[in-house]
Amino acid sequence: MGFKIFGKQAKSASAEITPHTYLCLMFVNQSVQAALWKIDGKEIQTLGESSMFAFEDDEDGLIKADQALQDLGADSENISEVVFGFDPQWVDEVGLLKEKKSFIKSLTENLGLTPVGFVVITDALIQQILSKDSLASEVLIYTHYDTVSIFLIKQGKLVHELSVGRSDNIVQDIVEGLARFTKELTSKDAYLPAKLVLASPVLSVQEMNDAQQQITSYDWSENHPFVQAPVVETMTTLDVLYAVVEQAGTAVAEAKGLSSKTNKQIGSKMPEMVTDAEEFGFENIDSPVNSGDNFQTSVDPQATSFGVPISVSKLPEVTNRFDAVNPVVKKTKKSRQMPIIFKKIHRWYSNHPHKKIILGGIIGGIITLLAMFAGWVVMAHQLEISVQLAEKVIKKDVEILIDPTVASSRPDEQILKGSLEKLEITDSETIDTTGVTLVGERAKGTITLLNKTTAPKTFDSGTSLSTGSLSFSLDEEVTVASASDQGDSLDYGQAEVAITAREIGAEGNIGEGTELTISNFSTGTYSAKAKSGFSGGSSREVRVVATEDRTQVLNLLKEKLVAKATEQFSQKSGNGTYYAPTSKTEVIEANYSAAAGDETDRLTLDLTLSVAGVSYLADDLRPLWEAALKEDIPNGYSLMEENPEFLSEVRPEATASSRVILDAAVTAKARPPFDQQMIKEGLLNLPLRELIGRLTERPEIESAGYQLKPSIARFLVRKTPTTADRINIIVSNQAE
Repeated sequence: MGFKIFGKQAKSASAEITPHTYLCLMFVNQSVQAALWKIDGKEIQTLGESSMFAFEDDEDGLIKADQALQDLGADSENISEVVFGFDPQWVDEVGLLKEKKSFIKSLTENLGLTPVGFVVITDALIQQILSKDSLASEVLIYTHYDTVSIFLIKQGKLVHELSVGRSDNIVQDIVEGLARFTKELTSKDAYLPAKLVLASPVLSVQEMNDAQQQITSYDWSENHPFVQAPVVETMTTLDVLYAVVEQAGTAVAEAKGLSSKTNKQIGSKMPEMVTDAEEFGFENIDSPVNSGDNFQTSVDPQATSFGVPISVSKLPEVTNRFDAVNPVVKKTKKSRQMPIIFKKIHRWYSNHPHKKIILGGIIGGIITLLAMFAGWVVMAHQLEISVQLAEKVIKKDVEILIDPTVASSRPDEQILKGSLEKLEITDSETIDTTGVTLVGERAKGTITLLNKTTAPKTFDSGTSLSTGSLSFSLDEEVTVASASDQGDSLDYGQAEVAITAREIGAEGNIGEGTELTISNFSTGTYSAKAKSGFSGGSSREVRVVATEDRTQVLNLLKEKLVAKATEQFSQKSGNGTYYAPTSKTEVIEANYSAAAGDETDRLTLDLTLSVAGVSYLADDLRPLWEAALKEDIPNGYSLMEENPEFLSEVRPEATASSRVILDAAVTAKARPPFDQQMIKEGLLNLPLRELIGRLTERPEIESAGYQLKPSIARFLVRKTPTTADRINIIVSNQAE
């Protein structure tokens, strides 16, 4: 069955495209999900997402991908650039599978999409984990339709990965995978981190919750080499989609120069987002669309919206047509009736015998009235002059010290009186611990002591014994009988006693018959031998609180609380009163969840911090900036009354100080001296054609214009008024 999808390429070229906004299509086996996202500064924001659409074949896949894009709404219709997220089964060591390339090529051509690049979903998930904690140690369980993939991450490194077939029992699948892990991992990686992350784009929320409950209920630390019982977290379908968007978006932002942030690489197993055109089955995705190339699409006259044709039959009908069936009829105006009074006057004038005399009188009266009006205009007209003064803009950077300890402001020294105010902020912060230590048990066993001398020998409890680099000590005091002379030989005195290794670890589990040296004695006098093999010695690494961890969490939380205090001070600012935080802080209460050296994976600090701030009044700033600008004001000029442009940034003066510094940029205007009365006197009885030139030749005036009132005076008057009271000067940039 043949079909055609008319996608975004059929849209008008003039359609407005939102800058830095992109699409995302995530393919999982035979399913597709879409998202709309944008790059906003250093952040990747997901604006919307579609449902997951399953499809049967490539044709159905194009239709379902189109439906997923439509699901994003109207905001996405003009966006063509797209990044892809592909299931691991869609790629191999070379890149996108050959059969998938042809499908993606057909999809982008038919839907009018411009591919930017793609990421593998599991790579994006690992990158998402490390973007939140660069030293993360976790086991990622990625559940597909028929496989379960397991990734071991230690201290920010991808150590190992493998896949097993998926059954109905998620716990057994993980057990099988971990069993293979223990065979393949080196000794230093044998212990597994105490965190499992279950991620799946195919399981529903309920299925994820059930799987999490099953995994949590299983005793992992008893049967597998976990440091401790692992915490189980989940990443649902939407979480997976967001991870693909965020990691692909970060790479796009960096490639296009929209962000300086760089993705953390995860060794050779973690490729960057692929942007090679050939990976999508295109010869050149950057070249313009030419006839015959890989972007060629058929042209259809119908308008489209994400591939959905708009039928002409659905357009609204035109109700007013200009045709023979519905001719346009023009309305005619009704004749205006003459009032009765004018009809009577007209009949009287028409029948009067002295019509010429009457007409002459009327014309003469009108001329007289016009002459009188003209005389009044000439004698009483007003001249309104508007001028723009040649003001000076003065800019200066000033440094104002706000000090709550001074009694009053000192403008000449740029010191402003402030008031001290304190805020108590409480919050908590949790970090991963970084300390590592060994814990375990010491080996124990029984030895036979030999006395080769002719006198009894008592050995105190704690007497040291050694073999090679291993050291042991007696558990109790023991006396060994002397050796007895048998004529041709000596029968050594013997005693059995328990000993314990001084250090933890399996190394102390020595074998039966192992020779030991007693303290500093020669083996010719006293010696010892293991009666049987020792046991009980073991050791393992655990995470503990390092001293640096407590310092780090304290500094992080202090910064967080100071930022909160700064926000609260900013919210209080207004109505002429402003608040600025200082660098003076005081720890009111600090409660750590663990002490240095305690065994734990996480360290939490509950902190109450007092942050000092100073308040100041905007009106109090004027004397200071006036004093700062005083030397820059030209001679004779004066500052305008309007407030200047004042841009400032708060800078704490010093550590633990209650004073702050305002780094301010002041922009003010100064006006020149301007004597209106003197200027008016110089403009009396001046030809109007010379008025503008006379005004603008003065250094204090930048531009000028005028108008006569009433406006009809411009036809009758050629000079300015002869008295100053009929001249009005308006200065447009001078405060009253």
